[in-house]
Amino acid sequence: MKLPTRFLPLLLCALPAIGQDHLVRETEARSPEEELAAFTVAEGFEARLFAAEPMINKPINLAVDSRGRVWVSSTVEYPYAAPKVRWSDPRGARVEGSRDAIKILEDTDHDGRADRVTDFADGLNIPTGVLPWHRPGHHDGCIAWSIPNLWYFADTDGDGRADLREVLFGPLGYEKDTHGMISSLRPGPDGWIYATHGFNNTSLVRARDGSTLEMHSGNVFRFRPDGTRVEIWSRGQVNPFGLAFDRRGNLYSADCHSAPVYQLLHGASYPSFGKPHDGLGYGPGMIEHTHGSTGIAGIVYLDRGVWGPAFDDHLLIGNPVTSRDLHVALFTPTLGGRDGRVRQVDGAELGADGTARLWCDGGALDEARLRVGFGEAYREFSVAAARAAGSSGVLHLRIPSDFLGKVRVRVELPSRLPLRDARVVIEGTVRSYDLIAGADGVAAHPWVIAGSYRVSVLFGRDEPVVEADLVVVPGRETDIVLAAITGAAGLPSAVRAVSAGKRLALANKEALVMAGPLLTAGAVETGASIIPVDSEHSAIFQALRSGRPEEVHRIILTASGGPFRDWTAAQIAAATPEQALKHPTWQMGPKITIDSATMMNKALEVIEARWLFNLPVSRIAVAIHPQSIIHSLVEFHDASTIAQLGYPDMAVPIRYALTFPARARTAAGFLDLAKPHRLDLLPPDPGRFPALALGFDAAGRGGTAGAALNGANEASVALFLEGRIPFPAIAALNARALAEHPFTPSPGLDALLETDTWARTFVAREARVG
Repeated sequence: MKLPTRFLPLLLCALPAIGQDHLVRETEARSPEEELAAFTVAEGFEARLFAAEPMINKPINLAVDSRGRVWVSSTVEYPYAAPKVRWSDPRGARVEGSRDAIKILEDTDHDGRADRVTDFADGLNIPTGVLPWHRPGHHDGCIAWSIPNLWYFADTDGDGRADLREVLFGPLGYEKDTHGMISSLRPGPDGWIYATHGFNNTSLVRARDGSTLEMHSGNVFRFRPDGTRVEIWSRGQVNPFGLAFDRRGNLYSADCHSAPVYQLLHGASYPSFGKPHDGLGYGPGMIEHTHGSTGIAGIVYLDRGVWGPAFDDHLLIGNPVTSRDLHVALFTPTLGGRDGRVRQVDGAELGADGTARLWCDGGALDEARLRVGFGEAYREFSVAAARAAGSSGVLHLRIPSDFLGKVRVRVELPSRLPLRDARVVIEGTVRSYDLIAGADGVAAHPWVIAGSYRVSVLFGRDEPVVEADLVVVPGRETDIVLAAITGAAGLPSAVRAVSAGKRLALANKEALVMAGPLLTAGAVETGASIIPVDSEHSAIFQALRSGRPEEVHRIILTASGGPFRDWTAAQIAAATPEQALKHPTWQMGPKITIDSATMMNKALEVIEARWLFNLPVSRIAVAIHPQSIIHSLVEFHDASTIAQLGYPDMAVPIRYALTFPARARTAAGFLDLAKPHRLDLLPPDPGRFPALALGFDAAGRGGTAGAALNGANEASVALFLEGRIPFPAIAALNARALAEHPFTPSPGLDALLETDTWARTFVAREARVG
């Protein structure tokens, strides 16, 4: 059977040829082209040259970022470390005369070969491991090893090169053998960075939280990307060089001198030149033969059909010493069990409508967490149920299917809960999973999820399960909080995220409607950032980057007009819930769909924009745009108008909020400008949609006005959906609550929540009276 062509992109340096029986090359060096011509590949494969000298030197590690760029640790000094007399400072931030660097290779013309190279961080000292990753607010960056530290290199000024060199951990061992330093940096499904510690060196690692780790010779460890914590993953191996995760979260390593491949169980010990195990025996091996090499290096796990189904669940390892072949090992994936044995599982991926359920008898569930991680560094979003045993927590979250290629979900329970009664069930399948107690005392089980999906995690054993409030738990392990809890219920979690100094990706407009000054002032104090997820505010956020704040004339929020855009006032007055729920453009939940029908959603967005962009209401306008192509506009003093356009797809603003300031590649459809488009912009009709004016009123008053209007609206919409009030009563009740509530000009969080309760009570009482 003829296989479709698979490409093996190669980074080649001029190397002397090697004989079959010698480990020291005795011939003249070959050119990269000669090396490539000598390659023998299997049927259906083709080897292509991607980069060669002088673009690179000795490439030790490489990694590909979300933009398709290849980051390479390139060295000339290897294996002889530059002495300290050449160091620019005691940290070794730069080495005089060094040609070692972290390089970024790009294929700008898409012909399959690198044509641009950038020395992102130069003057290094035998750089090995490299992982593209940067903090919010930085333009680019990576974590990399260069003697004697594990560094964070960052581009803070946007010139494409690292101007920040920060020690994450160090100094660490390198003196005994530069073949065995820190390398193989890989992002884990749990938000940690995993790395190998090599042969013969001794390192004492100290993290910012006080945690320490001493390693001698081969070990695998993990750390938080901000340097706040470090932990051992597994002990032993001689010189591990290469790490890979499979789709189930299992970790594999390549190792020189011992067995070529191990599946690394958390807390296990592995053979290392006669070193004893930990008293429990060595972790199980996968391969007994050594491939005749002391230099096994690099490992890749193939799955998800990247080379077709026939190659799924294959491991690729490199053998640079014998240079004979690229070995492929086929095996059945396994998962570690609580009894310490490795047992086979079939693994399940959550489908488009999949639901994960978690039961546990006894104990409080207030610490139970669902984590969702995204992208190459697996940023985490932590959510916790805020009730005790017997209650439930439910999270619904929709993520674009192509979001940086990967989405991982992890459910955790504190170790004090009885694990024997805890299990995870994937609805729609017959499979169930036991939770596994980790070395840190936390029970966890990860899944890898592909596609746009819905996740529900329910806590509680007895049916029916009752929904609980969810609150975000921002901790050291979380750098972005996606606030998507509907209504006033999302306010406390948003406040906590801002108080913790996190990036708040805000999909809950009610948080700013109720507490705009509180959140924005808190963000200034803690250094938190608020990135809007609403399509209109995301559009304004992006357009505002075209000028300075003082150059803005006004902002214009666009509105589809909802299902009653072309109805008469008499028709609108008689509208039913079924009619109001038929939105012509967007697929949304019932509450926000009704808000669109009344135009209260735009009223709330006016309040949100007032606080998010620090503009008076006189510089905020609304325009009806039936096509929903122009998502909003910004007018500048020079009479320029900047707009963000695109087909209506919430995946785009969600992705932008999570990746800002970068723009991740997407599978969303591009606007087809070859086709004719109508782009109508019309003024709203305040007579047919009186709710819109309430937003301008509340935004101008500030204080508790937003909380009163929002609370009244949530209550009145619920009454309309239940058939207890007519459609026009929504705006009428909202107006009365705004006018009659006990106004406070500078409220704290408690006062805002009290106002919300007052408004809901007021609407319920007035509806009964009416």
